[in-house]
Amino acid sequence: METLLAPIRRPRPIDTWSSQEVALFEAGICEFGEDLEAVAKLIPQKSTSEVVQFYYSVWRFSRRELAYQCHQAPESERASIIADFSKTRAAA
Repeated sequence: METLLAPIRRPRPIDTWSSQEVALFEAGICEFGEDLEAVAKLIPQKSTSEVVQFYYSVWRFSRRELAYQCHQAPESERASIIADFSKTRAAA
């Protein structure tokens, strides 16, 4: 707990997002895909640049992104998507 509250800990983008903002982001991704400008319009408290930063620094490495990709992909491609995701997480 001390490490989490330490002043030397750099804030991460997820630290400034409420659960409602994340839910709106996810709804936007489902509706608009990777059109992050359109997604940003759903979240009045966040700028387009904040949405882009969240997408590339948080969302792309989340299990929800994996679930979204698998849901969108044909059954035959899902194993490959999961393998690629695992490699990406291991490298991060």
